[in-house]
Amino acid sequence: MEYSKDFEVYSKPLLKAKVLKQVLVKHAAMKTAEDKFKYTQSLFMKYKMVRDVKYIKRAFQCCISLKDTKIRICGNEQFREKKYELAINTYTVCLMKGTPGTLNYALTFANRSAALFELSMYSSCMTDVQRAIDTKMYPSELLYKLYMRAGNANRLMGHSNLAKMNYEECLKHLVYAAMSKRQKTAFKTDVLNFIDMCNNMGNLNYLRINDQLPELLGGPNEQIPAFSKFLELRCTTNMGRGVYTTRDLNPGDTVAIDSVYICRPSLDSLNLCCYSRCLEVNWAVIPCPNCRLLVYCNEECMQKSYVEDAHNLECPTLIYAPTLPGKTMINLLVINWFFKAISQMGLDKYCSIVHDFSKTKLDLLTRGFNGNGQYISDEFLTNYSLYNDENNISSEVSFFFSCIATNILHCIIKRGMTIPKHQIVTVGASFLHMVKLLSSNAIKFRTSWGRWEEVFARGLYPSICLFNHSCDANVTSYVLDKKTVVLKTLQPISKGSQLCISYGLNFQNNNKQWRDLHFKNVLKFKCLCQPCIENWPTIRYTPNRLSTHYLLNPNMAYIVSLECKKFLEFQNTVAKETNFHEEEHLTYLINFAKFLFINVKRPFKLYEDCIDMLFVAQKTMLGVHKESPDVKSIINYFVRLDYL
Repeated sequence: MEYSKDFEVYSKPLLKAKVLKQVLVKHAAMKTAEDKFKYTQSLFMKYKMVRDVKYIKRAFQCCISLKDTKIRICGNEQFREKKYELAINTYTVCLMKGTPGTLNYALTFANRSAALFELSMYSSCMTDVQRAIDTKMYPSELLYKLYMRAGNANRLMGHSNLAKMNYEECLKHLVYAAMSKRQKTAFKTDVLNFIDMCNNMGNLNYLRINDQLPELLGGPNEQIPAFSKFLELRCTTNMGRGVYTTRDLNPGDTVAIDSVYICRPSLDSLNLCCYSRCLEVNWAVIPCPNCRLLVYCNEECMQKSYVEDAHNLECPTLIYAPTLPGKTMINLLVINWFFKAISQMGLDKYCSIVHDFSKTKLDLLTRGFNGNGQYISDEFLTNYSLYNDENNISSEVSFFFSCIATNILHCIIKRGMTIPKHQIVTVGASFLHMVKLLSSNAIKFRTSWGRWEEVFARGLYPSICLFNHSCDANVTSYVLDKKTVVLKTLQPISKGSQLCISYGLNFQNNNKQWRDLHFKNVLKFKCLCQPCIENWPTIRYTPNRLSTHYLLNPNMAYIVSLECKKFLEFQNTVAKETNFHEEEHLTYLINFAKFLFINVKRPFKLYEDCIDMLFVAQKTMLGVHKESPDVKSIINYFVRLDYL
């Protein structure tokens, strides 16, 4: 069982009373979420299964009582060892556990600005410099250092006028510096030299993220605005609901653009803004002063999160989330989803919608559509209606989810929220539904550091959830700014064919036996894609040479051979020397993929290589432009999405 260790928290009292087996059988026999929650709630009261809230609070207070001065000193040691990224994270932790308006708080901002400067994150560096100054607690005899650093950052960014202003402020505060007259004279000479450099310098260009979204092929769909007008939903016996095309599609066509409904970064992600309409990588974040768990780019993002994400309501409850059993990011999403919904519609309407949904049987093709016949990504019921197959969940996991829902509700009430008695079961049942739904539908954001991968956030994208899986995905996702996912076709797709994404597995890297086992144990379905049915070999054993067996049209043998040789030359020259900034390179890959798709039977290694290169080319063309102040911020900007 995936949650075996956490399950013990709730199962121990039942094992001690020798009733666990009976409880699991009775719980599994119940048909509705309301009945399951009501039964679990009674068990919590009878066997005292609730996690002790006071204990959780004490544990959290113990965590934040660590002296922030010692944490900052640790960051300084990492800085001296040139472990700048580690130092930045340590300084951020110091801010999360420190007290605003204190000397140490000001020093932490200043120290972090120095680490940011060393990593060429000049814009973030200047942000922290200004924060240190704004505290009015930074020692006056050291202020010249901050203005000098800000001047250097502006100069290196090409902002000559701003740089000169900071250098001039540096000279004004130099009189308070604790250094000899000779040292001051030498320092002043250096500053004046930098001012002269600013007078003669030109503008510098940097890389920046392209903030313009591509256009949907043919414009948005009337029923599902996140889709291209050439997509539609269909239902089949073996695949259920899926996305199909009404015309032929070429590689590179933009077929869907979906925005996140709710998203929560990992609490270990110290450089990702937690405001759901931002979610930007930022190494100069500030923590929420109340829960001290979520971080934001700036005060503006924090205030918007309070209103739009209902963080002002969820904040008191979040301190318990890290200690609750289960997946912390899922628990955070449930809490955020509930408070976001009631902030928009009120508790009474929330309970009414949830209750009505539980009593309604919806056809798969209409599930999630509103009264106007539209599937809107940012509507509550669209997301709450997402399909999850409860029949494939084991009795232990199902009961464990009920326990999590009960405990979350207990924490919310303990933190002061009043829920009328007649609505408690409805709210608790909605939590149970959310836990199950999010566990199977919330997309994981993964980033890679060498061979190590990390899930740093999870989010709900309701329109993306409509796509089924294939081990030979013909559509792939690109995360442009964390809050927006763009789906582009990766292969030629014939009219009437289904569009499929990858849930994290593909035939190139995982053999059929391993995939079947993983689908059965984790994703709870049997994959019926072509590579699984025909048992395609992994990329290591995929044929690389042409033969009559692989030619769909033998009359094209000579031309196919000639084009394959050209592609090999492209691989060895252009692809190794460029990041695909040239539009012609992308066009060549698209045309070659279409050519092989028509003339060569798959699997064929050159075709798979072309698709891999096409993925990289589309990613690069989408993501890189020019003139960014913080080049470092685009590292790992593109992340891998999956459900595993």
